[in-house]
This record gives sequence, C-alpha cells and structure tokens, in this order.
Amino acid sequence: MPRLNAGGWKSGDVKIHSGTLNDIPSGWVLAADMVDRAVVGAGRAYKAGQQFGSDEARPIITTRVWVNNHTLSNAQMPSHTHGMQQSKSSGSGSLPYSPKSGNLSGGYSTNTGSNGSSHAHSHGSGASSSSTTINTRQKSIAVIWIRKL
Repeated sequence: MPRLNAGGWKSGDVKIHSGTLNDIPSGWVLAADMVDRAVVGAGRAYKAGQQFGSDEARPIITTRVWVNNHTLSNAQMPSHTHGMQQSKSSGSGSLPYSPKSGNLSGGYSTNTGSNGSSHAHSHGSGASSSSTTINTRQKSIAVIWIRKL
C-alpha cells in the first residue's frame, strides 16, 4: 500500500508507472534496480532488497551411446564355464541330465567344459549429443517501476 501523507508520496517510494519511459512524471525517476526484475515478497526466504535469479535459460542436454549388435562366434568368446547343480531329497532313480544314477541322498555340483578361445574382439560403437534450451521463467508482465525523488 502506498505511503501517503499530506504531501503525497515520500522520497524513495516505488510504484508502477502506467505510461511509457518517455513520460515519467516530474519528481520521479526510473527505478533502475527494478529493470528486468520480478517482484517477490521479502520476509522468510528473501531479505528486502535482495537480488537473485538470472535471465539465462536452462539447457537440456541429451546424450545417446550405443554399441552395434554383434553375436560373438565361438572363436571370439572368452574361455569360461557354467556351473550346474541338481539335488534330490530322497528315493532312488536318476536326476535329469545327470551322469549319476542310483540311490541319491543329496545331489551334486559340476561345471560344464571350458569353451571359447579368449581371442580379442571389438564392437562398433557411437555416440551423439544434442541440447535444447528451455525457458524456466514464470509467466510475467513487464511494467515500469518508478521511484520518487
């Protein structure tokens, strides 16, 4: 609310001017510290007179990396084994795919044979990057702030 007294506005008071920069009334000047600024209420998060923010927009950078599809041949695959476990809790008979048969009380563990030759190999690959700028400013209206001399 404006500070009015018998003499009107006091020196240092700031108000919105409804005209243009060319018709600022006598006894008033452009409030230069308010140019290109949005008004935020001071109190908790901000101190009176504190300036913050920027006109910079926030860039969004997107990066893609890919490896071309490639199925390894047996010669390209590194030497390795695969573990296998089977168990049977009780009874007699055979376990599926088992070299063992007969009366089994627990089971067994084994590994497959070694395969692959540990030859070096490579994959085609690539990367791309792009950026988009977005405006993060709130919807606003520009006004002319003037200060009483």
